[in-house]
Amino acid sequence: MAIRALISPSPPSPEPGTVLLETERLLIRRYMLSDAPALAEIGNDPQVAIFMSDRFPNPYSVEDAETFIQNLNPQHDPTSPPEYPTTSAVLLKVAPADGHHHTPARRRARPHRLPGRAAQGRRLLPQLGGWLLPRPGLLG
Repeated sequence: MAIRALISPSPPSPEPGTVLLETERLLIRRYMLSDAPALAEIGNDPQVAIFMSDRFPNPYSVEDAETFIQNLNPQHDPTSPPEYPTTSAVLLKVAPADGHHHTPARRRARPHRLPGRAAQGRRLLPQLGGWLLPRPGLLG
């Protein structure tokens, strides 16, 4: 079986916040230290905490989130090529009320409504590290 991997002639910068992939409705980037408060709030949500392993700290503090992010973004050794991250911030974007996605100043990660029974009528936060739950406005 062939292994599928993301291949690029120029790997992404190791700098925190580096955009790895951006489409009209999706942004995948490296975590930034400024993500820590939102990550801590998400980590303390009972709907998330119940599914985390026993090794996941509870309560999950901003300091825990900062340590997690710093471990994901270690100091890069300039003598070795940058590596693709295995954990990234994934943010869903929605069009502003006027529907214009094409204007960069108007595009930003915002709370998003997802279809389906579980999410029906609930506003959902942009996804961070695979966590998607009702918390509008944590990321801007």
